[in-house]
Amino acid sequence: ATSGSFSRGIYVDSVGGGGGSGGPSTSISAIGATGGTGGNGGDVTVTSAVTITTAGKNSDGLFAASRGGGGGSAMSAVNLFSVGGQAGGGGGNGGTVSLGFSNSVTTGGDDADAVFAQSVGGGGGDGANAVATGIAYLQAVGGTGGTGGDGGAVSVVQSATASGTVATTGHRSRGVVAQSVGGGGGTGGSAVAAGALGGYSHTVGGTGGTGGSAGTVSVTTTQGISTQGKGSDGILAQSLGGGGGSASSVVNADISGAISVSNSVGGSGGSGGDAAGVSVSAGGAISTNGTAASGIVAQATGGGGGHSGIMVSNSSLSVV
Repeated sequence: ATSGSFSRGIYVDSVGGGGGSGGPSTSISAIGATGGTGGNGGDVTVTSAVTITTAGKNSDGLFAASRGGGGGSAMSAVNLFSVGGQAGGGGGNGGTVSLGFSNSVTTGGDDADAVFAQSVGGGGGDGANAVATGIAYLQAVGGTGGTGGDGGAVSVVQSATASGTVATTGHRSRGVVAQSVGGGGGTGGSAVAAGALGGYSHTVGGTGGTGGSAGTVSVTTTQGISTQGKGSDGILAQSLGGGGGSASSVVNADISGAISVSNSVGGSGGSGGDAAGVSVSAGGAISTNGTAASGIVAQATGGGGGHSGIMVSNSSLSVV
């Protein structure tokens, strides 16, 4: 039993390290450095056979999570003639999370879930920006956003021989939460070409990274669940694909006002990640007394695609 705030009953968390950001590059012909890949979260298994009681705010009863590290961002490249932006690092994957219990779990504070299990993929790093400044020929290519990491499979099982119930009394304090979430894709890098005496410029916007996929989610309970507060669902089970990263802007700027030709290609938004199957089996009665508190929420939602980038050009002749 715990009585203070931020005092969980059982806390198990595996977190992958974040990828490092690439270094900037400045030269006559520059290529920015790629961001590092985030580390994977490890598999997590928790089995509890003891009674758990918490009284404070933000004090979950049982907490088990695996989270992939975020990918590092690629850094910008700036030079006189030709620039190539590099890709952001991919996010690490969340591991498998398995939580089993056969005991009573009760919480009394706000924002204190009784049972919480989650696997989250890390977000992809942002692609590098590319800036080219010169006289006659300019080329700038924005880097691609990193791919979001995948969420792992999540399962919560209350033993068939369990005794006691799952109960919460605070607001935003759910009975059982099981989530698998894919990481969001990184934002594509912008591309800017600024010519001093006209000439030809070629700019390509960076594409947004693809969102990570979510894993399967399953919840099995055999005894009753009760919640009293607002926003306190009995069971919340979700598989949520990561959103695709947005593309950045493309700018062609003829500073001198001389005759110039430009070719601009806008970046595409990244694709959203897929969701997986969600299953819930509740063997006991579920009661909720607060507003915005559903008995069971089971949801599988794919991630939305990222926005495409904008293009701006003041060249005399433009080809898109």
